[in-house]
Amino acid sequence: MANAKISELAQIRPVGAGLIVPGARGGQNVAVHGHRIAPSRPFAEMWADGDSKSGEGPEAARWALARNPMDVWVTGVNLGIGGTNSGSAADCLTNATRLAAMQAAVAAAYGAGRIVDMILTIGTNDLTASMAPETTIANIRKYHDAFRLAGGRYLILMAVDPRSANGAARVSLTMSLNNAYADYCAAVSDAMFCDPTPWWTDPAQPLSHAPIGGAAGAAMAVTGDGLHGSAYGGYRKQYAILTVMQRLYRATGWDVAGFASDYDTANAARASILGINGRMVAMGGTNAITGGAGVTGTPPADFRSAGELSGTMALTYSVQSNAHLGALYGGTWPCVRIAVTGTPTADTDILIAGRNWLLDQQGALPMRGRALIGCNALVGCMGLFTVTQNVSPTGKFNLGRDGGYPASDQLPQLDGLHMLDLRHIPTGNSNSGLNLWLRVKAGVAAGGSIDLIGMDWRRWAAMPVATA
Repeated sequence: MANAKISELAQIRPVGAGLIVPGARGGQNVAVHGHRIAPSRPFAEMWADGDSKSGEGPEAARWALARNPMDVWVTGVNLGIGGTNSGSAADCLTNATRLAAMQAAVAAAYGAGRIVDMILTIGTNDLTASMAPETTIANIRKYHDAFRLAGGRYLILMAVDPRSANGAARVSLTMSLNNAYADYCAAVSDAMFCDPTPWWTDPAQPLSHAPIGGAAGAAMAVTGDGLHGSAYGGYRKQYAILTVMQRLYRATGWDVAGFASDYDTANAARASILGINGRMVAMGGTNAITGGAGVTGTPPADFRSAGELSGTMALTYSVQSNAHLGALYGGTWPCVRIAVTGTPTADTDILIAGRNWLLDQQGALPMRGRALIGCNALVGCMGLFTVTQNVSPTGKFNLGRDGGYPASDQLPQLDGLHMLDLRHIPTGNSNSGLNLWLRVKAGVAAGGSIDLIGMDWRRWAAMPVATA
């Protein structure tokens, strides 16, 4: 059978230690044992593509990652184009020009040794255009083949979400299309189906496929307009995409000790530029927050705060113990707690902890910045986010939304540990650092507290070559 086609050979299942697969590495032929293939879950990147809802999948993934640390980078790469469907018309998903652009981007990442998983959100406009579900799934298969050919790994296919004012016929088409998505992902091994429908559907309207909160855009509505997800909608989608992420990426656990490191170019190149007080156990920083009912205490040592409170809103910094770490690991884990009280009269972003430090030029080296916090019955929050300082381009990790402050972006009560894990590839980086911000909305009462446990900002460079 030396000249037989691969398709003519007998299949072997499962892939086990007894199987040896030929491969190539560094220009040499190698043998790869099956057990090294089957369990492999390498570090990967999540990108997005699709229509105007394409940013909602990564938003959900950031929530899932923040609450369940794992080896994945939820990037800001979003190739989606609003108003498009899966067809081949100008700008649409399988248009030749758009497919080529996607393939070029994925191939460039693959050529640099990076692994790309694509979150695809498409189908809403297919239904509006009365495209048959079988046509849509055939188009998705065309897209998936092109993505795979460019070097992409997994396709994460998002279900078509509930929508306001859907008639019975449109609801049936939506369900049929989602069934097609599920069947495709069951039949194709490198596709994963992600269905947030149970987390978005109003249980009081089980037959209408209506989203929670309808189209009014009120607080705790999953959309702002009956279609496009709100920040709360992104929050609820985390539970659907988490099940996919746990199948694809390795869990890493909560790193606490790593924040207490101090960068040194010769001996500690991967330590934190923010210094050992990045593990936040004492006050003593500089407060520049003004207005409102004022600030009591100071930020963590070496860190600063800034911004303007309004109305009756007040912040109180104090040294406390984080109960979440104690429950996990035992013992008493000190932190700097920020108690949040009162009602603001203005939409506001408040810098609650930040630091940058003048060290040798980091340039275009890949960087990683983390902020580990504990939320204790935190309410009235519109968002928590980290932002780089003196880095080009700016890097950001959002839990919540940028832009305005619509009522539907209000988040539910937050509890537990959250790791805002920002990975970034800059073009310039000197005198740099990381800032942690809290977003609040006028007229929405705030309460609860945030435990500041640790922040770091460090090199995330390529691994050195093996010792000769």
